[in-house]
Order: sequence, then C-alpha cells, then structure tokens
Amino acid sequence: EFKRLRHPRVPVYRADRDNLIGFIHVEDVLRLDPTGLDAIEIDDLVHPPVVVPLTKNVDEMFEFFQKHRAHAAAVLNEFGGVAGFITMDDVLRMVFGELVGGRTTETAFRSIGRDVVEAPGDMKLTDFNRMTGFGIHDARMTTVAGVAFRHLDRLPQVGDEVVIDGVTITVLEMDAHRISRVRVTRGSERAANNAVGVDPTP
Repeated sequence: EFKRLRHPRVPVYRADRDNLIGFIHVEDVLRLDPTGLDAIEIDDLVHPPVVVPLTKNVDEMFEFFQKHRAHAAAVLNEFGGVAGFITMDDVLRMVFGELVGGRTTETAFRSIGRDVVEAPGDMKLTDFNRMTGFGIHDARMTTVAGVAFRHLDRLPQVGDEVVIDGVTITVLEMDAHRISRVRVTRGSERAANNAVGVDPTP
C-alpha cells in the first residue's frame, strides 16, 4: 500500500472514510519482524489522527506541522467528514514551487525539527521568516546565504557557522564561492544536534 500511494503516511478508517481512526507510518512497518506478522494487529500500528479544519491557510499549516511535529493531516469539513489530506510536502510545494527552479521541495526546503530547518542558500529572507518565524533581519541582504556571508566577512566554507540573535546558520554545501545550502537553527547547539542526530560528545 505504501508503494502504491508513494507516501510514508497511510490513513486508516473503519467502514467509511469519514470514520478516520489514524495513520500508519512506513517506518513502523519497516521495523516489523517479517516472521511475526501474523501476531500484529492493524490497531497496534495506528497513530492517532492529526486533523485540521478546511479554514486553515497555507502559512498556518506550516506552523501547525512544525508545532505538532507532524507530516500529514486529515482535513475536516464543517460536518466533521474527511474532505481530504494535506502533507508538509503539499505546503512546501505551494509556497516554494516557483522558488526552487525545478528542484523537489524535499531537496530545497526540509524541516528537521521544530527549531531546525535546511534550506537553499538563495531562498529569500522574507519567505524564510514567513514560513519559520525565526525572525532573521538584515537591512542589506535579501537571502539566507547573503546574511551568513556578510557576517562571515570572508569566503565561506562548508561547516562555517554564524549566530544572529539566537539563530545559527550553518553552511552545508557550496557551489564554487556561493553558499548553496544551509541549516538554520533557533536555540541551543544541543537542540540542533539532537534534531539532526549528531552526537555532541567528541
């Protein structure tokens, strides 16, 4: 079913689609022991449903997914029925589809955790702030990479970091002398390490 739908979250319902009971995550299925599948019930794998009303707009949905650390939600109509489903990819595609020059949204902008995102360096600062609420301000630069470059005040290298008002910008990839990809973290270095799975101990 995951292969057919090409999505890591599959909705589960009883009797009809309006009786949604939750989602099954592909990572849970992949962790199962193939020799013990007969003992597994669907209910054992179902995560409680994440639901939103039809009145939510795109900006609100990005913040909702970040706050609830969710990647998919069911959209309910005014009668409580399921009108459809929305994913983080859907939100990113609607907002950044024209900004990424044909690159996939997953490659262009990726949420790692509530306070950690990865983004293309040439992403407009206004768009970045609107979607993340990180509040990076610079009177002279218009892109995330531009802010990092100005604060470095030299040719950047992969691994360089700058801290602006409690927000850390880390250079992840370079294209010649241009910063092509960054990780932006709001808060402590430990929080960032935990979000991306890095062991902070030497």
